[in-house]
Formats: sequence, structure tokens, C-alpha cells
Amino acid sequence: MKPVRMVVFDLDGTLIEGKSSWGRVHEFFGTEQKGDDGLGKYERGEIDYAEFMKHDVSAWPVGISRSVLEKILSGFTLSKGARECTDGLRKRGLKMGVVSSGLDILANTVCENLGIQCCVANGLVFDEQDRLTGDVLPRVDLLKKDEALRRMVSGQGLELDEVLGVGDTRFDIALLRACGYRVAFRPKSTDRSKLEDVAHYFIDDLRELLPIVDTIMESSTVEQE
Repeated sequence: MKPVRMVVFDLDGTLIEGKSSWGRVHEFFGTEQKGDDGLGKYERGEIDYAEFMKHDVSAWPVGISRSVLEKILSGFTLSKGARECTDGLRKRGLKMGVVSSGLDILANTVCENLGIQCCVANGLVFDEQDRLTGDVLPRVDLLKKDEALRRMVSGQGLELDEVLGVGDTRFDIALLRACGYRVAFRPKSTDRSKLEDVAHYFIDDLRELLPIVDTIMESSTVEQE
């Protein structure tokens, strides 16, 4: 058993409450139905993730400014125990990261707020006037978060079995499977059965992550002795 050296979180529904960043923008503009339609097409394999992103963006008013999107996404609420959890992990000397298929506008803000060093999320393209062009920067495929995770972990000089992953839905299964240690955070009833086949631990408060990490670290120390 290797010690935990890095904890990687999903963002929406894990570190922060409520809908995804995509969902928040759809809700603001009243375009939720088109977002749901796109998700269905993506999950059925009719479109790839880049096409799914473009499908979502095409539902919004043409030429939205970056400042409008920042305003829409600014009112996030941290999940219960998120700050205490990240503070505790930092005190234990662990690296932290976020892998999110949401928008980097929100992900980067949350990571800065919590002092998380590594963050990868999807981007939007803006023109010289800082208005949305309709083009996208796909970095994290919703069903292939493990690919982004592998790049992140490799860039930190770590191995996947030194990583503890935290997610809350079926869309985090690929990420969790790639990690040495796997934690499901407050999964919805519709996703819990799927996560039961993957997760080593289930928690309802992110502060519960700290004793889990401590137990793993103690066990790895004993094995090394």
C-alpha cells in the first residue's frame, strides 16, 4: 500500500453545491432543455464531447461577454466541510487538484478560493472584445476524466496509486477507477449503486476525508516498517 500524496476532487456536486457550471448558465438563459438534449445525444454516442460543448454554447445568446458569464457563475456555495478539508490536507503536506468537465471560469475561481494548486477544466473561446465566439476548448471529457487525471498526476511526478480521488456521480467513475484510493461523496440515489462497485469509502461531509487519509497514511507506514 502506497501513501496518499495527492487528493483530486471533482468540482460540481463535490467541492461546490448545486448544478454544474453548464447547468447554471442554462438555467440563467432558460435553455435547460437544449442542455438535456445535448447530454442525451452525448451519452448515446451520437456526438463527441467537443460537439456536446458546442451544442450547449449554441443555445446561449450570441456574443455573451466574459464578464456576464463570470457574474452568472460567481454565486457558488462550497460543500459542507470543503474549506476545513482542504486546509487539513494542506497541513498534512498533500497536493490537491480538481478535474472538472465544467467551465474553467468557475473551476479556477473555486481552486483559488480553496488554495488548490492543480486545476483542469473546459474552456470557452472569446474574441478581442472578450465576447463568446462559439468555439470551445475541450480539456476534460465528461466520461473520460481519467485521461485528464493521468496528465495532471504525471505532471506532478506522481503515480496514480498515490492519488485519492473524490467524486459524486456516475460521471466520476473513470476518474475514481484510475486512483489508488476512491471516495464517493454524497452520491445521488440514482448513481449510488454504480459507485458502490468502485468506491472504497462513502462520505457525507468532506471533513470525513481527513481521518480516511490519516488511516491510509498510518497503514502505509506500518507496511514500510
